[in-house]
Amino acid sequence: MTTILLVDDDADLRGTLCETLEDAGFRVFSASGGHAALDIVKREALDAAVTDIVMADGEGIEFILKAKAARPGLPVIAMSAKAIYLKDAASLGADHTLLKPFRLHALLNLLGPAA
Repeated sequence: MTTILLVDDDADLRGTLCETLEDAGFRVFSASGGHAALDIVKREALDAAVTDIVMADGEGIEFILKAKAARPGLPVIAMSAKAIYLKDAASLGADHTLLKPFRLHALLNLLGPAA
């Protein structure tokens, strides 16, 4: 089973995305900020991480840098409502970016099938 980490400080969006991913067959861990997410990266065998960029507890860019340092091969998808943040995220290690709001199938297409 493909295991995903979802990081977003918006509880409603995080819940919706987690439910969608679980319904699609993914195993999902979630965190409301970068610090808690980094603990999960270090502890769990993840296949990908999906992170918001602007969050109250630890910024998404910092999370991307630290997650890539801890797990160099971990694919990271960055999401934000501001395109400029996504440009920065891509230049600093995000493998893919999604501009909010996005259609759920766009995220599922980036993640691929839940094996």
